[in-house]
Amino acid sequence: MHVCCWGTPCSRLAWQVQCEPELHGSCQPLLSAATLRVNTQPCPASTSTATSTHACMQALVKGQRLIVDLSFEDKMTDAELKSLCQQLAYCYSANARSSKPMHLIFTGVQGRMKECINKQCSGFDNWIATKSEATYLVHFKEETEQLVYLTADSENEIQELDPSKIYIVGGIVDRNRYKNLCAGKAEEEGIATAKLPIGDYVALSSSSVMCTNHVVEIMIRQQELGDWRAAFEAVIPTRKRKAGDTSDAVPEDNIPAVKEEPCAPASAPAPQKQKKDKAAVKGAAATKPRKETASVGK
Repeated sequence: MHVCCWGTPCSRLAWQVQCEPELHGSCQPLLSAATLRVNTQPCPASTSTATSTHACMQALVKGQRLIVDLSFEDKMTDAELKSLCQQLAYCYSANARSSKPMHLIFTGVQGRMKECINKQCSGFDNWIATKSEATYLVHFKEETEQLVYLTADSENEIQELDPSKIYIVGGIVDRNRYKNLCAGKAEEEGIATAKLPIGDYVALSSSSVMCTNHVVEIMIRQQELGDWRAAFEAVIPTRKRKAGDTSDAVPEDNIPAVKEEPCAPASAPAPQKQKKDKAAVKGAAATKPRKETASVGK
């Protein structure tokens, strides 16, 4: 099967090649006559899936660019690396569901990071996103002045998204071991930094440092809704809210949690207790006759 320049099998996106060839650009001349005949068949995907795919394909061409910097593999344990890969899957899923997705770019995909992604993120090679082993400085060497690293340690606050900018989110799970990591890296590289205006809209119970997928989804929601408050309220879970915050927080963390065994209902222990009581009564009853018999014998 031919794979187009966007990393997606063309036979799956037949309707796009047929109706919007400009989205495939250099891919179309590479298609054989046999492949083109296959691509004239109707797309078997559902309407919702086709619409989502179409939007993500368009985002690759003209969407707001958002980098996830995956160059911190040396600072994470295997468990933390696995957790990050799970977050990357959430990032991609949130973007794919959006009515106005971003152009996701994963840089630094190499070594342990690449191995873990291939194991943990099913179909990563077919994600409608840009994947690069190079760092963002190399990948965007002609546009370094447009790079903006998002970090809570920045003194600059974003008020609105700039389509010309290329925003960067640090891809790391470190349990807050490293302080000013992303801000320090950006300063060394001479690129701009900025932070989300969380404090203007939401009162947090602790630090404004957030996990990778939360930051990515907030950016996606902001582009989709054009409203920071709505974006924060849709993503930030209740557990991170400060007591007394009356904004419409999501009641639970919207990240799919690791599957756990269901908790027993409050009434569940009752039968066990009752069974224990019956056993106690039975034991008491069995003991009583022996005592009576003994007393009679005397």
